[in-house]
Amino acid sequence: MIKCRFPVEAGNSAVRSGKVEKIFPQILEDLKPEAAYFFPEGGERAGLFVVDMQESSQGAEIAERFFFGLNARIEMVPVMAAEDLQKGLSGVQGVIQRYSERRSTTMAKYLFQAKNELDWAPLMDEVWLDFPELSHAR
Repeated sequence: MIKCRFPVEAGNSAVRSGKVEKIFPQILEDLKPEAAYFFPEGGERAGLFVVDMQESSQGAEIAERFFFGLNARIEMVPVMAAEDLQKGLSGVQGVIQRYSERRSTTMAKYLFQAKNELDWAPLMDEVWLDFPELSHAR
């Protein structure tokens, strides 16, 4: 999603000169947004475009349209449709298990004891339970 804002004076000049009438249709034709919205924000002209970026490298090319065309500030935010979110959430259980509070607490205790050269052998049983992927270091 791309959000653009351009200053009032620059916008007024662009509207008077007909630049806006030329630039926005060109941006819409080039980007082929799924949706485009225009609104005032913070006392400036603003727009929101939902586009399908295939590669992050497209960001520079997209941004320059707004920078050169309208002297605009932009923000790019990755967004996803509901079905993409559902697909992404299917792998969350592993992340939760891997980064849970218990694992973080265990690792913090382990690091504290290792740093302070305390007897950390009793804690290792807890580490092996919480971090089975480290069992090769046992």
